[in-house]
Amino acid sequence: MKKPSENVMKLFGHAGIGGALRRSAATRPISPATASALKDMGEAIRNARKARKLTIEALAKRAGIAKKTMLAIEAGTGSTSTASLLEVISVLDTGLVESFVESLRADPVGKALLDARLPERIRTERF
Repeated sequence: MKKPSENVMKLFGHAGIGGALRRSAATRPISPATASALKDMGEAIRNARKARKLTIEALAKRAGIAKKTMLAIEAGTGSTSTASLLEVISVLDTGLVESFVESLRADPVGKALLDARLPERIRTERF
């Protein structure tokens, strides 16, 4: 198998699985606002877990994820999948996931933007 060039390694950070180039979530740059939100969510999840007197292992098992993934979520690293994060939140409080999805569906800003793009209907007088 051919080794990736040094420039490719600098660009992608690693060669990926089986030499295939793939950029992982851990190497993808994120905005400071997203990094801050991930840290805050991780801290909130940790506090919710502790309030329920659950160990990291117990919560990970209930969510169907690895302990390592649970640790990454609580650390707010951003290297975990959305599905894993939602599974953990669902175990802690099912209503939170449903509320989040409903707020995305409601999307008043998006609906207002779509409405603004609609052409204005021109009515003609009937004789």
